[in-house]
Amino acid sequence: MADKESWLARQRRKRPWFDHLVRANDAFTERNGNHYAAAITYFSVLSLFPLLMIAFSVVGFVLAGNPVQLENLRETITEAVPAGLEKTINDIVTTAI
Repeated sequence: MADKESWLARQRRKRPWFDHLVRANDAFTERNGNHYAAAITYFSVLSLFPLLMIAFSVVGFVLAGNPVQLENLRETITEAVPAGLEKTINDIVTTAI
């Protein structure tokens, strides 16, 4: 009974693609792939906020000097939000500019 092959070993032997997946998972785990993925995600999110702040400030400066584009932006945002939020969104846009 000691020679009995496990279910997983049989499946790996019968299906090369499954064996490849198991070996890839082992290599990923062995090389701390989860930690690298978490670090990349963490620093990507952290770098996104300053970039968004710069983008919003540039858009604010451009729109502050161009009232036609500002009104187009307000109309587009007002059409996209649910009814009842138009005033709140317009107040936010005005405050941001």
